[in-house]
Amino acid sequence: MADSKSKTPKFLVGQAAARQLQRELNKSTNPAETISSFQRTRSLHTMLSKAFGTSPAYTTSKKKTEVESLDTDPVLVFLTHLGVSQYDVHKRIADTLQKQLEDEIRKVTNQEALLHLLKNCWHYATTVPELRPILWGLLKQLGDRTPLTVLKALAEDDGEGKQKHEEIFRPLPPLLKRLVWEADWDHKMPIEKENIDNPSEYSKLVQSTLLFKTVTPLVEEYTSNAHLIESAKLAFATSVHERRILTTQRRALAQSTTTKSSTPSSTAALLRGKGTNAGTTTSISNDNSLSSGKAVSRIRDLLSDSSSGSISYRPKLLHGILSMLMMKHGTDRGVLTDVNLHCTLVADILLSAGGSLPKIYQPLLTLARALDDAVKNGVFSEKDLMKVQGALKLIFAADGDKTSSEEETKKEGKGETDDSSTFKPNTFLKRQLNRIITAGVTAMKESDPQSLFLNPVTDNIAPGYSKVIKKPMSLTTIQEKIDKNVYNSLQDWEVDVKLMFKNCADYNKGPSGKWFRDEAGRQLKVFKQEIFSQAKKLYMVEVQKRTAANDVAKRKPEDESPNVNPLQPMNKKRKLNLEDYSLSIPTLASMLLSDPFVVRLLLDHVLRSLRVDVLSGSSIPAAHKTIPSTLQLLHIAQWSSQFCLVRGKRYLVPDAGLMEPRDSFHEAIIPHYSLRRYLPLVVHLMLEAKLDKRLSPGGDLVSVSQSVPRPPAPVIEPETKAYSQVAVALLQGAFVYTCLPGNSQETSLAVTFSKFSQSLLSLLPKAWDEQSFFACLVPSILRHKSRLKGPVRDAILTSWIEWLSDSKINGEKAKIGSMLSPAHEYLLILLNEWSKFGNTLVSRDILLLHVPQIVETVNATESDPNRKLSSLWKATDTKEDFNRIKQQYERILGLLPDVNDSVWLCNIGGQTEGGSQQPEKTQVLEE
Repeated sequence: MADSKSKTPKFLVGQAAARQLQRELNKSTNPAETISSFQRTRSLHTMLSKAFGTSPAYTTSKKKTEVESLDTDPVLVFLTHLGVSQYDVHKRIADTLQKQLEDEIRKVTNQEALLHLLKNCWHYATTVPELRPILWGLLKQLGDRTPLTVLKALAEDDGEGKQKHEEIFRPLPPLLKRLVWEADWDHKMPIEKENIDNPSEYSKLVQSTLLFKTVTPLVEEYTSNAHLIESAKLAFATSVHERRILTTQRRALAQSTTTKSSTPSSTAALLRGKGTNAGTTTSISNDNSLSSGKAVSRIRDLLSDSSSGSISYRPKLLHGILSMLMMKHGTDRGVLTDVNLHCTLVADILLSAGGSLPKIYQPLLTLARALDDAVKNGVFSEKDLMKVQGALKLIFAADGDKTSSEEETKKEGKGETDDSSTFKPNTFLKRQLNRIITAGVTAMKESDPQSLFLNPVTDNIAPGYSKVIKKPMSLTTIQEKIDKNVYNSLQDWEVDVKLMFKNCADYNKGPSGKWFRDEAGRQLKVFKQEIFSQAKKLYMVEVQKRTAANDVAKRKPEDESPNVNPLQPMNKKRKLNLEDYSLSIPTLASMLLSDPFVVRLLLDHVLRSLRVDVLSGSSIPAAHKTIPSTLQLLHIAQWSSQFCLVRGKRYLVPDAGLMEPRDSFHEAIIPHYSLRRYLPLVVHLMLEAKLDKRLSPGGDLVSVSQSVPRPPAPVIEPETKAYSQVAVALLQGAFVYTCLPGNSQETSLAVTFSKFSQSLLSLLPKAWDEQSFFACLVPSILRHKSRLKGPVRDAILTSWIEWLSDSKINGEKAKIGSMLSPAHEYLLILLNEWSKFGNTLVSRDILLLHVPQIVETVNATESDPNRKLSSLWKATDTKEDFNRIKQQYERILGLLPDVNDSVWLCNIGGQTEGGSQQPEKTQVLEE
């Protein structure tokens, strides 16, 4: 209330106004008139008029109505008394007007009116941030009717690699963002530019798009996931448990994010590692292990469109993202066993789709599902091969042959054949039973790396065994009973298996036999929970199929198992259809086959077939029922990066590489000749390893070791040394398998290791870069623990240093040596891990002897002084590859006594320019 001496009007409200009215009523003779007058003079309208210096409308003359003037100064003064700032007044007015304008925009359905308003407000909205909500409202109301010029302008670049209107683009709803990405891709990457022959020019165009800049961080997040990389490195995983990758977690996270479920359900572990049970479940909480799943989720959200009522991928965005992954895979140009996680991401994107994919991608999705089932099972079976072949026939078939290919695929998928032979149900089921039990015995052998239960136990091996165990049993005995058709049910087999483990526990009593009892218990648990349970499921499926109604169904002769013939070889040039906005589906199919988790299953299938069928003499590779087809898939995977480099404009379907090529083109392009020469070498080495084990002390042929003839290894002539990634991968896989305990003895491994090493160098002079090979070889060697003998250790170190030595390629020295190679890093890891077993395997003297030799060898391969060990050790901006190698050297340094520091540092070249020694060990390790 204002001062009484001031001219400012005095306003009475509340109880003060009530007391004033009471006093006037006491003096009044006409209460009704007093109340009416009080209402007029004390009303809010009158009080505001006095404050603004105006006259109320009801006080004007009847002849002329005067409009009240509105002077802003009295208004602002009045609002200031109320504590309202001038900024708040203007903001309140602007917000109200803006809200009313937005409401009006939402009511407008006339496209011309919206476009007219958009044209007039574009300049102001892009320069005045306060007007941007009006522009957002206009764009949201227009939706997919937004002009292409506006969409392209929103994706415009500022000339410095940044988005010019990023502040306007960021708050847009998802639909408008997808429209902007599509318009920008169409503008910068029209279909006719798919014909660009220069890969670098094409790459620059793709990298200039807004979609590429948006998706690249998500792709890098996926491909840099440490858990995924470590698992993908294991191209030669030796057991089903290691090969089994449960992919459902990444895709479950993507599904739950898009459907906005409260919390994703826990799924099986993403990666199957050592000591991990496939049946255990983990909650989705580790950001590092789930970064790949989050990346898939965001990419799926970016692609998804629910405007039609069901969630599905937008074809143009799917085309753009797959084009980026194809371009990246084509520029990598790696080898067959590389960590090609871009190919894994293609599979995850296709299999994470919430709705139906475009029709052209349906055969590709069928192929992805078949391969994913095999990856989750950890085994590539004949049934999986038939599914993959069926999908590839649809993908690679010409348009005229598509119908017949589809019919063949359906027949093969259902197991139908043209043979009408019939058999009795018991005969057929007996054969199926033997097959299932044989597969179970094979799985038991894989779960028994020490081969404890492989052969019958004799009194020479276990004194007094025949007196304690009256019914001996072994895996060899079980296999003999299978061959003689002794088993009539799975229960008969189960009884023998339990008897075998019970015999082990009965004989190995007391503290000294605890390890054997624990190992028997572990393998029995694996048999019950995994092997036998799966065998029962498979047998029940066969029993249900062979009912009385289908006993007369079509059958193949009992002595013939179905062959999966390779695809028909072809060489095609893709014609670009300017009306068809689609990618090369055969090229994408080759990327799915190049997935590292698929490649290792294909390699394992070939090697397992060689061990089981070829080495036993029951078949040869060229006539095997699955080896040619699997080798064909490996060839397609090998050439995947080449197909991607030309973006599928030309592709081919190679044959298995076992028969003579049909023409000169296949002879020059596909490594038929090399594989025909190298595959006998792989089989020969596998047979030699088996004989070395049997002829070594403790083997069953040691008594005749001097009289057994040993055939020479196949000779590889210098002019036939064409590089074959498939042949090298098969040799490396056989090498890793042979080094496992149980597949070779501690005494025979020295000879076998040297044979494989020399053969590997003959095929691959620059062997030090094979990261997947060394990542699998070191764990295989370490499984022997301290049981390795000195000669075996020396043979391994000698061969490894030979791999690191300077190898000439085509008669010329390699430009980059082995200093930063995986072979260097993993050799140091092997030495450090061996040192944990004590001085019996690697003593300090051994380290002082071999470490300087290693340093001298890798230094000799480097022609650049900056890549020498001493220069890299002193440098502060070293690469991550050397940081890992340096950590291993520091671990070795920590094992040596202080008195040997100066000697060790001198041997690695760690001296100052004046010849003075480097600081003490503690100072060296401060970095």
